[in-house]
Amino acid sequence: MVAFLIANLAVVLAGRVFAIPIGRLDQLTPEQIAILTAAQDVTLALGLVVLLGVWPKLRAADLGVGAPLRVGLGVAVGAVLWGVSIVIANAQAAIIGSHPQSLILAAAAHRSFPGLLIDLVFGAGVVAIVEELFFRAVLFGLLRQRMRFLFAAAISSALFALAHEIAAWLPVFALGFGLAYLYEKRQSLWTNALAHGTLNAISFLLLFVLPDLGG
Repeated sequence: MVAFLIANLAVVLAGRVFAIPIGRLDQLTPEQIAILTAAQDVTLALGLVVLLGVWPKLRAADLGVGAPLRVGLGVAVGAVLWGVSIVIANAQAAIIGSHPQSLILAAAAHRSFPGLLIDLVFGAGVVAIVEELFFRAVLFGLLRQRMRFLFAAAISSALFALAHEIAAWLPVFALGFGLAYLYEKRQSLWTNALAHGTLNAISFLLLFVLPDLGG
């Protein structure tokens, strides 16, 4: 978790350097979000590289890098998980009211083809790869060495949810559990990243076509 904390500090530093109001994420442009995302994910990736060098039970071969990419499976799982998250989010909204994530509001408010491209490259590309590397290949993988799948998936998914806004904790937890199951079965970082990227891409594309969904 040290690498994740350092990555968040990098976001704060990037916000100060580029004068980005990180306290108002819902008002940020795609370019500003890309800067913060790059700062966080590059730092997190570097932290994981260091961790690989000092943790004796964590080897590059254990991270699913060499496992084949199952394109059809990744896309299908991503689409199903997106649907599951929507069902959970709607049920949650019916009980406690609608509280859209700040980044969703920002994506809906700043619609443009360049902005959509930035969202897809970072949100469905960079973020998907780095988060799957951190939360599934490393965190879930280390927990799985010590406990049963159910507990390893629950803990890694809870931490995955905590990395997001509180309003999204329940659907994100469900996504994390589904992605942990996919990694358990295929041990493929790339298939997991494709599934993660697919569900993020669906959200960005729908917000671009139907911006009122973000309200």
